[in-house]
Amino acid sequence: MPRYFREPEELTVEESFAKATLADLKPLGRALSSDAPMRKGDLVPFLVEQLRTPERAEALYKRLDELGQAAVQEAMHDPDGLLDLDRFRAKYGAEPDLGTGDGKDAKSRQRALLGMFFPISLALPRDLHHMLRGFVPRPPSLTVTASEQLPATVKLRSYQWVNGKPSRKLSRNRCGCARRRRMPCMTSWPC
Repeated sequence: MPRYFREPEELTVEESFAKATLADLKPLGRALSSDAPMRKGDLVPFLVEQLRTPERAEALYKRLDELGQAAVQEAMHDPDGLLDLDRFRAKYGAEPDLGTGDGKDAKSRQRALLGMFFPISLALPRDLHHMLRGFVPRPPSLTVTASEQLPATVKLRSYQWVNGKPSRKLSRNRCGCARRRRMPCMTSWPC
């Protein structure tokens, strides 16, 4: 069966870190401690110990940035512990930064912290999923903003495609509508 059709495995924190590669684990260790072990056999127990108690897990959760906390909230309150990136992007306008970086500077250490909650996939490990119930709040509900008035202009990009490539950009009238050369504007606005 193709990889993308498989159901996510329900792994524990220890099993998740054991399945990850050393290249994925090193930035996690660096994000937590400058003297973290560098061998996988030593690094996996070190990382597991960081998530062993609810107090340590909560301390890591509080160190996440706003989008990282939102990602954990969304996955925590999903029945299967999964983070749906399409739904997340639609709700928050961006994806959480799941890249691990190298863990050497502050920004890459921050990215690596989210990797502690999602070690090998977009699913929370099952024992961590149960532990987070004690302190992770429900995610905010989806809100849609509406306006009574239409905007004065709308940014519209139109291209003419020839053989699968854009050949030229269409020109714009003052009203913002796209048009080809020497074509009158079809809107009721004065151009």
